[in-house]
Amino acid sequence: MVINIRYTFARAANATTNGVALGVADQDILVYKLIIGLPVASGVVRLYNKTVAYSTDTSDLAFEATLPATITYQWTTANGAQTQFDFGPQGLQLNGGNLQIDQAMQVTVIWEPKDEAQG
Repeated sequence: MVINIRYTFARAANATTNGVALGVADQDILVYKLIIGLPVASGVVRLYNKTVAYSTDTSDLAFEATLPATITYQWTTANGAQTQFDFGPQGLQLNGGNLQIDQAMQVTVIWEPKDEAQG
C-alpha cells in the first residue's frame, strides 16, 4: 500500500502575498488536519476552495479560524501546546486549495490528492 500524504508548511504571514497553493488548479484534494504550532493572539487561518486567493478574497472560503484575542498559557508552546483542526478520515475536499495566515504562527496542512486517497 502506498500512502501519498503531503504536507504544506507556512511559517510567516502570507495573506498579503495571496497565500500558498496546496495542490494545483482543478485538482481535488482532501485536507485531513491543520496544525498551528505557534498560536498567536487574534491570528487568522484560512483555507480556500481554489488555488489562487487574494488577500481580501471572500469567495470560495472553505475554512476560517480566528484564535482568541488573549492567548493564555494553555495556548502557548511553552507547555508544548498546539492547536489542531481535524477534518476526519474523509477530509475537507478542496479544488486545489490555498492556505493563508495573517501572522507568523507555524501552520502545517496535512493533505493528499483525492484520486490518490486510500479508502
